[in-house]
Amino acid sequence: MKKISFSLLLFCVFNSYLLAQDAYSRFKSYGTLIKTTLKTAPFPHQERANGFLYQGKNYPADIHYSDSTVFIFIPKNAKLGNKIDMVVYLHGWWAKVDSVLTKFMLIEQLAQAEKKNTILVIPQLAKSVPDSYAGKLADKNGFGSFVQDVLLKVSDQIGVKNLRVGNIALAGHSGGYEGIAYILSNGDLAENIKEVYIFDGLYGQLEKFTFWLLQSKGRFVNIFTKNEEGGGTENISKDFMKTMFAWKMPFKSINESDLTLSILENNQILHIFSNSKHNQVVYLSNNFYKFLVTSQYLK
Repeated sequence: MKKISFSLLLFCVFNSYLLAQDAYSRFKSYGTLIKTTLKTAPFPHQERANGFLYQGKNYPADIHYSDSTVFIFIPKNAKLGNKIDMVVYLHGWWAKVDSVLTKFMLIEQLAQAEKKNTILVIPQLAKSVPDSYAGKLADKNGFGSFVQDVLLKVSDQIGVKNLRVGNIALAGHSGGYEGIAYILSNGDLAENIKEVYIFDGLYGQLEKFTFWLLQSKGRFVNIFTKNEEGGGTENISKDFMKTMFAWKMPFKSINESDLTLSILENNQILHIFSNSKHNQVVYLSNNFYKFLVTSQYLK
């Protein structure tokens, strides 16, 4: 019995390895994927030094809050100069950054927007745990320090010194919204952050998003699903629209089935209702690509 179990374990490990290798081989055709660790990555962080207690279950720090992995993707056709545009993507609950890449087809969608000279940055947040806390990215100056470290890694890769940050789009799925909200409210790189994409993740922090919109006049795209699909963001998205209407903030609300690239290009604030499931809104209809390709800021 022990021999069979061990053989099965070996098979599973080897099969997982092959799947990972296939994924990385696929990414190679799109550009350069850098897997690194950064001191300025979200975790570890003192606020989760003793782990996290949620609904009676403890999630230890050494398992869930010690991974400082960051993925940086540089599209093969990107023409990068001394100023680098970037999309920073924050994942949601229960996620591992490795599986985020393959599950949500982020690299494929960025590569599809082939005229965009922008890199993609995906840090590991709370790992395999129901927690929206963004660690150092939620700290004052935390995001700015993180971006500078990312630029140093990119500089080493492309051989260009003294890189500067250009325009930034913040994208987040599900629980990733909270990190975005704190980055915006802290004011880190406020002049550079031009866009926010929320994928079924508008669970709160509306005052932070509202303040940013009023101050920056940036682009804000919120796609949400029916409460029954597991996202639970339908009601709060509708409440946010009511607030915007009361404050005379111009926005457009539309069903995903009626969405066009022209509508994305010509509306600063857009709320999109989707019939997709919670984990499908990023990739099923190529929404990440659509948001990127219609950006007026990411060149």
